[in-house]
Amino acid sequence: MLTALLPACGGGGGGGDVDSGGGKGGDAAALYAAYDKIGKGMSLAEVESLVGYAHNNGESHYDNRADYNWIADKGTSDVSVMTVSLLDGGVSMKIINGSKGRFFQSY
Repeated sequence: MLTALLPACGGGGGGGDVDSGGGKGGDAAALYAAYDKIGKGMSLAEVESLVGYAHNNGESHYDNRADYNWIADKGTSDVSVMTVSLLDGGVSMKIINGSKGRFFQSY
């Protein structure tokens, strides 16, 4: 389930992977709530503020785009993954996949 999300976003991995919330990331419900609030042009700092923690599941960098990944409830049946792409420093795309469904928004 998780690997299907990452290739569509240019891959995962890379960067410094950091677990928060006891190694399982945050709460999946909170990650979905943050997804709903993320909007076009937001900075990484604004996204991290909404999520409540820094990206913790890798990042990928391209010429003018960077993809950041969050995981929540790792190791549980509620595991959820969110990828946010920033184009020239502002949110241009977001995807979330997990127990509450898969959603995609491109700006």
